[in-house]
Amino acid sequence: CLHHYKMITWWYNEKNIKVFTFIHPKQHKDSVDVMIYPAVPFEEADSKKIYSEIAGIKVPVASLTDLLTLKNSAKRVKDLPDIVTLERLLGGQI
Repeated sequence: CLHHYKMITWWYNEKNIKVFTFIHPKQHKDSVDVMIYPAVPFEEADSKKIYSEIAGIKVPVASLTDLLTLKNSAKRVKDLPDIVTLERLLGGQI
């Protein structure tokens, strides 16, 4: 249903849903967040992506700066610990 523009727009405007989290059915700690209207345009994020190895596979992920911007824009309580950690990493405190 992510391909239904009208439904997504309704969720965003009426329900304040900004992020969908897809969780692995057997490994609940493994998840991927997909933003409806990301604060960083895809082309910009793609040009700054970094690679992380997950289960032996090189996976492109958002840069730390973009990740911080995305997490701040989502305004989710569950992102607060990540925001603090990213700010410390980017500030050279870790």
